[in-house]
Amino acid sequence: MDMTKKIAIKIILKDKCMLMGTCLLVLFSLVVMIVPFMNLPSPSCSTKEVFLKPSLIHLLGTNDMGQDIFSRLLFGLRTSMFISLSVGVIATSISGFLGILSALTGGLLDRFILRICDIFLALPEFIICLLVASYIRPNLITLIVIISMLNWQGPLKVLRSQALICSKDLPVTTARTFGANNMYLLRKHIIPNISPLLLSIFIRNVRMAVFMEASFSYLGLVAPEVVSFGKIMSNAMSFTYLEVWKWWLLPVGITLSLFLLALSYMGYSVENRKSIDLEEDIS
Repeated sequence: MDMTKKIAIKIILKDKCMLMGTCLLVLFSLVVMIVPFMNLPSPSCSTKEVFLKPSLIHLLGTNDMGQDIFSRLLFGLRTSMFISLSVGVIATSISGFLGILSALTGGLLDRFILRICDIFLALPEFIICLLVASYIRPNLITLIVIISMLNWQGPLKVLRSQALICSKDLPVTTARTFGANNMYLLRKHIIPNISPLLLSIFIRNVRMAVFMEASFSYLGLVAPEVVSFGKIMSNAMSFTYLEVWKWWLLPVGITLSLFLLALSYMGYSVENRKSIDLEEDIS
């Protein structure tokens, strides 16, 4: 095990919030990975046995369509994790690439990128997403693209500012004096310095994607074949007057809350760690 991994493990074990968030995310990831190997009924398969109570055959009973709630819960978790992680990677990559490019090149390209960013920031992103989603009823891939395209603007400006600060540090100016090109500066100096910020932005984008995906699904703005937390909760809300809500609505709400809580814990820990490092640099 190299030194970087040892330091990362030490930080996780020392920080209670990071440890809690990491444990929850590892647990959810393991559950998602073993879903294909579990003998679960199809989440869309309907039977005539509606509103069954939890049993060994149906661990969380069945809904109004006779669908297995436990199966839909696990497939909903998989959908949420797939969408949120994909959005996190895409939106963070766009923010990082354009922000660093803007900082290193400057001039006309810098101003052009900033003006495009300002245009997107002026748009009410959630309302735009709602309008687009209601018009095309997106599937998984389309939903990922929609959410990603409206979550890169703010982080871009933050990353650009940090990249500008890094580009004026003494090691960078010295390397540039000796003929280092932008690719070398990017690989050796800028990316290592902004990597904690990139991680923080990635977690923020993942958390935002979970919320937006659940919201769109709850409002019925995704394709019918997509199984997600929001759709399960929306269906369950029509039957809160029955006892079935205890094993239909409650487990989904708890799972979604724990998922968001894990991401919040990790985001808080990364931000806190970043603040401590900044104070150490200043002192």
